[in-house]
Amino acid sequence: MIGGKGGVHHIWACDHFKTTLNAMEFRRVYKKRTDLVKYAMNDVAYGDRDRMVDAIMSAIRQGGLFSIDVDIVPTKIGQDAHIILPAATSGEMNLTSMNGERRMRLTERYMDPPGSALPDCLIVAGLAQALEKPWRLAGKNDIADKFKGYDWKTEEDAFMDGYNVHAEGGKFVTYERLRAMGTNGFQEPAIDFKDGKIIGTKRLYADGKFGKDGKAKFMRRNGAVSRRRASRRRRTSFPT
Repeated sequence: MIGGKGGVHHIWACDHFKTTLNAMEFRRVYKKRTDLVKYAMNDVAYGDRDRMVDAIMSAIRQGGLFSIDVDIVPTKIGQDAHIILPAATSGEMNLTSMNGERRMRLTERYMDPPGSALPDCLIVAGLAQALEKPWRLAGKNDIADKFKGYDWKTEEDAFMDGYNVHAEGGKFVTYERLRAMGTNGFQEPAIDFKDGKIIGTKRLYADGKFGKDGKAKFMRRNGAVSRRRASRRRRTSFPT
């Protein structure tokens, strides 16, 4: 983007002004490019949708950048965005999450999200539905078909359409079953459902048995490690 590439930047819960390499230059160019679009939008009378679209597209073709930001809080990069879509976070939505030991849990919604904020998956669904309709009306069914199938109404709809169908062992996992597993959840991937419980996959050596002496062993294969080390020493040695 610093080099002028791209026309639309869709941000999902990340402030690139804080995290991107060469962040100061990125921020300078980003503001310059998004301002080109803002100035073009400001020249259009309110409510004239067709002229607004033409102005945005014209600015993009001249090097501008149209920015959409999805986040739960205001951000630095969000100040330069043209559209901000407020998202819901844990507690404000039903969230299926996994931690470092592959343990999946369901954290159920216990409070309303602020204003019109929505879970990410339902924001995606809304975008897809909004894109499918005009392409369908324009008779471009091949393009419209790329956005069909996002008729999700709830987070569970998205979960069942995604994880339940496509993940390894996903067919054994539903919201009802995750709810019954409580905070313990299960370790992915699921391999069965028995006696009212999702059967997960234990991590290696969960029984604490590593060998005859009870200690873990780091094995070397055919002396490959020694050869690599020797080669590295030769490359980094200097003449005396």
